[in-house]
Amino acid sequence: MIYKKTTLSINTPCSEKFDNFLQTEKGGFCTVCQKEVIDFRSWSDEAIANYFKNTTQKTCGLFVEDQLKAYLHSNVQEIQHKKSSFKAGVATFSLLSLLAVDSASAQTKEKAEIVQIPIQQRDNQLTEGILVKGVVSDNFGPLLGINVVVKGTNIGTQTNFDGEFSFPTPLKKGDVLIVSFIGYKTKEVIVSEEYLTIKLIEDDIVLMGDVAVAKEYYSKPSFFQRIRNWFRNE
Repeated sequence: MIYKKTTLSINTPCSEKFDNFLQTEKGGFCTVCQKEVIDFRSWSDEAIANYFKNTTQKTCGLFVEDQLKAYLHSNVQEIQHKKSSFKAGVATFSLLSLLAVDSASAQTKEKAEIVQIPIQQRDNQLTEGILVKGVVSDNFGPLLGINVVVKGTNIGTQTNFDGEFSFPTPLKKGDVLIVSFIGYKTKEVIVSEEYLTIKLIEDDIVLMGDVAVAKEYYSKPSFFQRIRNWFRNE
């Protein structure tokens, strides 16, 4: 079986800001370099491997750091064909199951009761002010100095040494809090209760630039080749 390994790397990261580029279908257009930069950050490993397997053009891309690695593929078309056949079988089975479930659930829908909350009561739940408190942490514990701001306003506060925060003015249920700090992914939290427990995730390292593509071809030794090599090593 013939295997192909494609190793991706960016030897010289670009210092331009991707967010300032003109948006395109695949990513953004850099006016400085006069080239399109493909945004691979949301691509799956399979999609990235197939792209660089089939292209011969020089590519400038934006990646999350752990996407720059070696990709191994073999008999890709055969594997995809098997997946398609399997999905078709699953779809047929799912359709038959769905018809059976719909037939059974139709009998129970007649007995279902719909409970409606009065409009005035719902409005009170959304407009009633609450004093919001909470704590912000990461995988290692509480975080100091985290910004917690109501979205679209300048109303905000910061966490203390124990990662705790407390708003000086009441907030409404449904308000959105923007929780942010350098080195962490910004998080939006909807106010739904008086005490919030918020966990932040470290931001991914992003690299952009011309992609260096190294391709290798090799075959997996057959059983008899492995036996022969074993005797040679003895």
